[in-house]
Amino acid sequence: MVGVPGRSGGCATCRRRKRGCDKKTPFCGQCVQAGLVCEGYDRKPLVWINSTDGQSRLYNKTSSPPRTSGASTPSITLHDSLARSTREDRYVGLFLAAFLPNGRLFSRDASQISSAGWLRYHDGLCRAEKTLRFITLAHSLSMLATRDNDSHMKVKGFQAHRMALQEMRTALQDPQRATGDGILAAVRLLRFYEILYGAESEIPNQTNPTPQIEGYYAHTDGEMALFMNRGCHREWSDAGRYLLASGRIVSFILGVCRRKGSPFNEAEWLTTPWNGTNKSALEELTDIMVQIPSFLEELDNIKATPVVQRSPETRDNLLEKMYDVEQELLIWKFSMREDLLIYDYTHSGNPLPKPQVDRDFAILHLSFFYWSCSIVLYTTIHLVTIEADRDNPHASSSSIPFSSEGCPKFLDERNPTLHAHRIVHALPLSYRPFAGGYAALSSSFPLGMALRYLVVAHHFPHECNSGGAQMEFLLHTVSQPFMGAYVAKFLDHLFKVDTSAQSLKEMTGWYGMELRARGWWFKQPVAEEAESLSVSGVNQANDRGSGVTREYMM
Repeated sequence: MVGVPGRSGGCATCRRRKRGCDKKTPFCGQCVQAGLVCEGYDRKPLVWINSTDGQSRLYNKTSSPPRTSGASTPSITLHDSLARSTREDRYVGLFLAAFLPNGRLFSRDASQISSAGWLRYHDGLCRAEKTLRFITLAHSLSMLATRDNDSHMKVKGFQAHRMALQEMRTALQDPQRATGDGILAAVRLLRFYEILYGAESEIPNQTNPTPQIEGYYAHTDGEMALFMNRGCHREWSDAGRYLLASGRIVSFILGVCRRKGSPFNEAEWLTTPWNGTNKSALEELTDIMVQIPSFLEELDNIKATPVVQRSPETRDNLLEKMYDVEQELLIWKFSMREDLLIYDYTHSGNPLPKPQVDRDFAILHLSFFYWSCSIVLYTTIHLVTIEADRDNPHASSSSIPFSSEGCPKFLDERNPTLHAHRIVHALPLSYRPFAGGYAALSSSFPLGMALRYLVVAHHFPHECNSGGAQMEFLLHTVSQPFMGAYVAKFLDHLFKVDTSAQSLKEMTGWYGMELRARGWWFKQPVAEEAESLSVSGVNQANDRGSGVTREYMM
């Protein structure tokens, strides 16, 4: 009888709910439609790994005794074979159900505009690449450990993560595996793992942010190296192009954080992988994104050059390139028509409509990327123009309108403050039930960009002299519930570890937050200022943050 527990071949969730099951994999249609986690089809116990004591070991697909590596940490033993089984399907299903919005793979239409489109190929990539299977297992175990507050399962997750790292080292020695799509997918999940669990320890209640950030950058730099090693002239599969589009977003984020140009900002990388195919809206946006980090690098080079040695031609060429990219961005925005207005609170009002299906979440993420690009681009145009004013007092002033909400120019598309407000108003949508872990991860850079801008917004020439309004909105932002989530904690660790001056790393409160942001935006020698501050001065500066329900330390 269909749906009766113990008699049908349906998934565990449908058997428990006494519902008919269509037995689809990795999760059934009934669970997907009901918004539930499909618990898979295996009726045996959930945990299929066994702890072992003693030295850590290298593992293979056979059941022969493993070789020791000389380390002294405990490890785990997998099932006799890593071949796909119902147990493995179950863990993959749990990962995808928790990671993707509504627990569903993106449709082909939504995949065209989502950086998660590559997950449509996750099943096939897992079959081909063992590293991807290990890191998927690590995510599943750690997710279950967090959900159930299970310290034993938490240790298993860390062990599976270590096995993924070991397998990655092995894969990189194989030229075929090192250039495959599966290894690119694996390094992406390794980076996600650092964001989610990298600061945690197997010892309860202990965190260490430095290894987390070091691991995050190691995987990010490693991903860029894998792409460069693969080269743009190799044949690119559909899965590979999805991974490339997502990788270009990563290169934009990395380039902006480090203020260095993207390796994808070369003519061949902008065209060759798509020979004979049409680019999606996401890929067209990433064409624009990869150009922007180099503007920050060129600005820093100009500022580092003594005024008497500067070349007006260098500065003018930089402005011309930025205006060209601005036109590309506006053309792209026009091509999106009404889509970019859906989650724009200045158009749709508050509360914003809630994303329901996969395409809704894809549009939300695209909007975040567009708004983040706009903040970086327009502030950089302004800062380059300021340098021109220093070189030539008779030069025209910046045309970028900085304006607070309620002022006449607030809705000008060139206003960076407008885009920061848009991000903050839309961020809670990424933390709604059924938004999935991917939605929160996709909002991490936009959240960091908005905070990094808002905390120094009063240093930009705002219309109506509205520094107080900016501080009020910042207070509103950091008191939001999502600021207590793991993504905000990761950003906290990232900004502190990234700061070169030890005095700034240790400084807490609003003033430390502002000094770190000022150092990034304006490249000011703020470390000396921090070192000269007295404790009372710090306390007075931090008084501006009184009344915040949850103080955020950047």
